[in-house]
Amino acid sequence: MTVPALNKILEGRGFAPVKGETAEKFEKFASLLLEKNRLYNLTAIESEEAVAERHFADSLSLFLDPDFRGGRMLDLGCGGGFPGIPVKLYADGAGIPLELLLMDSTAKKIDFVREAIGELSLSGAKAEARRAEESVEEFGRESFDLVTARAVSDMRVIAELAFPYLRTGGAFYAWKTRKALPEVEDALSTVKLLGGEEEGRFFYGDGVFFLEKCRKTAPTPARFPRKYAQIVKKKP
Repeated sequence: MTVPALNKILEGRGFAPVKGETAEKFEKFASLLLEKNRLYNLTAIESEEAVAERHFADSLSLFLDPDFRGGRMLDLGCGGGFPGIPVKLYADGAGIPLELLLMDSTAKKIDFVREAIGELSLSGAKAEARRAEESVEEFGRESFDLVTARAVSDMRVIAELAFPYLRTGGAFYAWKTRKALPEVEDALSTVKLLGGEEEGRFFYGDGVFFLEKCRKTAPTPARFPRKYAQIVKKKP
């Protein structure tokens, strides 16, 4: 079962356990993920216990930030719905208001995410198959309170995709492993150009993983984001 394994991890972090309807939705999401995995190629994980640790608990690392208050959230490169759907489920259970947009360029994965949103009866959540660098004006430049990116691209690249969506005062969160520390440090000059600055770094999983938090302190220049090929090829 997924929830007992998840709650054991949450207890170790000092988080409230999932229970009641929220627990039922986590169980349903885990079953749906594993059931549809072969069709959608969503994860290499094959057990509910591993889903609890590697996907659910990892996604909920966002709540290591004591300043998290919800708001309008964009999950970039969401894949099978991570971190967005677990964050939404946990926030709803805790009474934290959260409006969620999940975005990924792979239409098949977004098909699954939409199915999951329907099966879980998630209100205030939608999914779009879009390229982030091409969709800023469509979904609202400088209009999101937080942008998340879990296991997505180089920190410098994903920062350029994320910051144009953030309002001034909003926060960007990137999930990284300790071996990515040099990559993250190298990206901080780009973050500054985009109107942001590093605000926090939250380690978990015995220090193997961390959540990098950057705060947007000024508007992002209108020339960002560049075309994806340019973003990948050279620093701004």
